[in-house]
Amino acid sequence: RPAGAVIGGARADSRTLAALIPLGIANHSVLTGSRVVVALDALSRGASPFTVGVLISLYALLPMLLSVAAGRLVDRIGARRPMLAGSVAIGIGATLPFAFPGLPALFGSAMLLGVGFMAFQIAAQKTTGELGGPTTRARNFSLLALGYSVSGFIGPLVAGFAIDHFGFRAAFATFALIPLVPVAVLG
Repeated sequence: RPAGAVIGGARADSRTLAALIPLGIANHSVLTGSRVVVALDALSRGASPFTVGVLISLYALLPMLLSVAAGRLVDRIGARRPMLAGSVAIGIGATLPFAFPGLPALFGSAMLLGVGFMAFQIAAQKTTGELGGPTTRARNFSLLALGYSVSGFIGPLVAGFAIDHFGFRAAFATFALIPLVPVAVLG
């Protein structure tokens, strides 16, 4: 490649990563915040600690069972569609308890949010690994991980604030709106 192409490619990779990280922060904020809202909403409805434990474990059940197949799918079809589908699933998962308050919606929400974020995350990691070369790969993954650290802080903070001031349904509504940004960008 000519030298200008390499520089242009590096700029394009930096722009891609700079766009990918906020999308990941948005989706991961919903995941981490919804765990708080789901658990507290279930407790407020009289769910036992065991039921709350099952609810929280459902965030990981489908990702545990489907992650290898999802990775193969991303390798076959590319990253954009799985990221878009994952973002849509995250939005629907957060909408369920808002639209249908009750324990059954919390169970469906936990599963949809978990599998949606898995789809998004696998595709995001594939994209991050393909950006730049071996010399920038560690930095790219570090920046992505830093973004998820930020969202790990933001999600529960937003959840607590929304519950305290507006209630559970409003917290779910807030989390249902956030994935609209990744859906719009990826769509």
